[in-house]
Amino acid sequence: MNTVLQLDYMTLYLEILAFCFIVLAVIYFNVKRDLGTEQEVITFKWMIWVLKVALVADAITHAQYRGFLNLPLPVVGFCYATYMFIFSGLLSFMWLVFAELRFGHSPSQYKKPFILAAVPIVLVGLMSYASIFTGWFFTFDESGVYQRGPLWIHQTFIPYIYFLFTTAHALYIAAHTQSRIRKKALYAIALFVVFPSLGALLQMFIGTHPFVAPSTVISVFLVFLSIQSNMINHDALTGIANRKSCNQYLETMVMKASPQNPFYVIMADIDGFKYVNDTYGHVAGDKALRLTAQALRETADPCHGFVSRFGGDEFLLVVEKEHVNNPEVFIRNLSRNIEATCRRENLGYILRISAGYMECSTTGARMTDLLEEADRCLYKAKAAKKKPRPGEFVG
Repeated sequence: MNTVLQLDYMTLYLEILAFCFIVLAVIYFNVKRDLGTEQEVITFKWMIWVLKVALVADAITHAQYRGFLNLPLPVVGFCYATYMFIFSGLLSFMWLVFAELRFGHSPSQYKKPFILAAVPIVLVGLMSYASIFTGWFFTFDESGVYQRGPLWIHQTFIPYIYFLFTTAHALYIAAHTQSRIRKKALYAIALFVVFPSLGALLQMFIGTHPFVAPSTVISVFLVFLSIQSNMINHDALTGIANRKSCNQYLETMVMKASPQNPFYVIMADIDGFKYVNDTYGHVAGDKALRLTAQALRETADPCHGFVSRFGGDEFLLVVEKEHVNNPEVFIRNLSRNIEATCRRENLGYILRISAGYMECSTTGARMTDLLEEADRCLYKAKAAKKKPRPGEFVG
């Protein structure tokens, strides 16, 4: 009877882990390049990979514990150290890196903070594997029964500092942003820690079932869904509306346009964006697009304006004449805010934009005509400027 019960427990345990593995595999193969920046995509995929490694290590360890394997104790210790290091160390650091990338903070631009943040996790990893011989975090007796080591509490709670920091940082940014869409995405990042925390608590008191793995996979899945949902109508890189959403919004505005209710369509792009990419790299180019979008949004939000990424380094804004009486003054404010943002971020160069606009005051005007005219005005504005030289980008 006892053997049958052990087999039932083992079967259920492995089924849960196998289901988690399949869910992670499905997420992995549905992560597209437009999930975000190249670094975000790479980090997210690596996070899924290490989670799958942890699931395999967990399955081996539990099979040994239930008596279905008879591996040498050092091998069991290595598998358990791998499982604990990933779930109680590496994952928390990788999540912090991914979240900071979503916030616009690249490790290549903030090397020292990221290196310092990695030090405790490296120590946790070294001590995890050293515990195979020292018993600091865990030990296995001769019959393969797990026992906590004297320092196990450090392995468990040090990584939660990273989770809590990421949550606090996401909530702080959410409190200082006006975009409801961005707030929603930030809250999804902030809430990531909830399910793994509950799973860890249950795992500490009920060791017969895997709670950490499925709870963590739930959080990864919810974040993935949040990003996918946001991508339907929003640009993954900048967080503002995408072209599809822009077309839908323009259609709505054209339908209600009239001489009493006119609006402006403003097309803008970044001067010399290719120079930024070629000189500072694509990571810096991605940041330039993010900061430009942020400055545009901060300028347009008080005027109840609509901001979208139209494609590449082109942006489209829609503002009602009721809120913006003089579009040329509004465009100058856009430029000033972008330059101020570059200085605040210490980019080493100043981004400048060119913009053209078209007024619409006719119900049923053709949307393509509006966009083409705004685009023509944009290129007239660019032609009126002298061609920028590389030195002019240096702040």
